[in-house]
Formats: sequence, structure tokens, C-alpha cells
Amino acid sequence: AKIRLASARRATLADGAHELGVGRYANNGIFVNGRDTTQEVVRLVDGDEVRCANVVLRYFVGDGAAQRAEQAMATLVASDA
Repeated sequence: AKIRLASARRATLADGAHELGVGRYANNGIFVNGRDTTQEVVRLVDGDEVRCANVVLRYFVGDGAAQRAEQAMATLVASDA
């Protein structure tokens, strides 16, 4: 696939997918779905959990991504109540 570098930390593939590769920029490690990926480039897929220190992100892409993100957020809010 053709790759366009968006920054030193991220690349966008020609098919619209995203890859995460931070390497030396991550002091606390980068974990994708619980696996330490600090020293590698990972192709993110819908639903992946990306964790760095105490920050957790969920990657949503494709049809209905916004709705799935809103649903995930509502679930988190409900579990905190």
C-alpha cells in the first residue's frame, strides 16, 4: 500500500487505514489491545484499544464509527455511575 507520513509518529495508508508507530517518542510504552507495541509499527483496526500511561483511546473507523464511539462512551459513563 502507498504510505503518506502524517508525522514522525503516524502514517496513513492509501486505503485509508492508519498505522501507529511511535518508537522512541513513547517514554511510558504504547500498548495496543494489551500488547506492548512501543518498538513496532501496528496497523490499527476498528475497535482497537490504544493505551499510553494512564490514557486509553479506542480506535473506531468505517461505517457507523461515530455511533460505536458514542455507544462506548455511554457504556463508560454508565459504569462510573
